[in-house]
Amino acid sequence: MFRVPEGNYRLEAGFAEIFFDRIADRIFSARVDGKAWLTRLDVFSAAGGRNQAITRELDVRAGAGGCGSISIPK
Repeated sequence: MFRVPEGNYRLEAGFAEIFFDRIADRIFSARVDGKAWLTRLDVFSAAGGRNQAITRELDVRAGAGGCGSISIPK
């Protein structure tokens, strides 16, 4: 969990598959503030191979409490 002033933000996260070398060896999902953001992301496939970076963005709104959370369930 993290605190930020109330307002609109753009969350940008970078990913690269640096271990596995085949499609579907690592697939994961991520949630922001309890809501699905990335669903079944295969970085190897999306980036076009190993050691290639990709970014994903999401516009979010921080409320008066200013707390946010990012989770990647196991």
